[in-house]
Amino acid sequence: MQVTFESGQGEFFKSIRADVADYFRRSNLCTSGGRRAKTKAAVLLTLLFGSYIAILLLPAATLWVHLALYGLMGIVFALIGFNLMHDGAHGSFSTSKKLNKLMAYSLNLLGGNAVIWKRKHNINHHMFTNVDGVDDDIELGPMFRLHEAQKKRWYHRFQNLYAIPLYGLSYLLWIYFFDFRKYFRRRVARHAQLTSMTMQEHITFWMSKLLHVLVFVLLPAYCVGVGLALAGYLFAGVLAGIFIAVVFQLAHVVEGAEFELPEADATRVAVDTEWAVHQIRTTANFAPANQFLSWMLGGLNYQMVHHLFPQISHVHYPALREIILQNCSQRDIPYLEFPTFSSAVQSHLRYLRTMGR
Repeated sequence: MQVTFESGQGEFFKSIRADVADYFRRSNLCTSGGRRAKTKAAVLLTLLFGSYIAILLLPAATLWVHLALYGLMGIVFALIGFNLMHDGAHGSFSTSKKLNKLMAYSLNLLGGNAVIWKRKHNINHHMFTNVDGVDDDIELGPMFRLHEAQKKRWYHRFQNLYAIPLYGLSYLLWIYFFDFRKYFRRRVARHAQLTSMTMQEHITFWMSKLLHVLVFVLLPAYCVGVGLALAGYLFAGVLAGIFIAVVFQLAHVVEGAEFELPEADATRVAVDTEWAVHQIRTTANFAPANQFLSWMLGGLNYQMVHHLFPQISHVHYPALREIILQNCSQRDIPYLEFPTFSSAVQSHLRYLRTMGR
């Protein structure tokens, strides 16, 4: 599918980019995460391996202790994705390309695939946000209808009720189904092909999938028993799925966010504005004053900032948010921001209800 913007990266984005460059020049800061990002990485990796080793070394512990450890591990799976993998995949974690690549490949340890994810996220999602058939993040059929162009089924009228529980399956489906479907179909979305992978990338795909199963399923099963290991792994996967899915849905699938419709022949989308304005219209911030949530989510609650400047680390997002909102106000460009996490969740569920009915 061909997607065109009326004026590409026009005057609005040039103005914001100039103000952001001036901010970094005046503050004498580097756009990468620096020490703050590395400290957070050390904390999260310690939590991951600490909980994992405790599971292996405490086979006689009670079921509740194991579930607590697996629950912690599942949450840390999501936090590593938000903070290490996400920044690394965008090249904003560090000034070192090797370290960025290493952080991006933390996704492979967690069962995903960095190459496929970068191609469907960095290109399709960031360039063509909320464009049906190109942005894979809004293709959750057949269980969900997120876009007017998507087929409506009778059970979608209940999607706001079953959404959160079903999101619990999203992480496990991602690593055991959707990655393989993209790999074999050679597509990252309905109208977006997956470019050719090198032989090394093919080998890495299969080896990392096997490594994830070995580390997080087979070895624990050997140490603590098959039943407990499988139950714990599924519990960790469900928690990670809910956490990841909810956070990413709140960024784009809420009331007030715009969605683009394909033209009659379903091969072209013409967006009647410049790219940066499209990002503002299709994206929402939430809970900007919640510093703890911002720390956990790797700044993904400042989604508007991230979409305009994905190669800048999330540690700078609070300051850049002020610059973007000031530019929006000066040009009378409306933006979408929810004051709290709960208000964004409620808006997401109301949007699902509307799209289902």
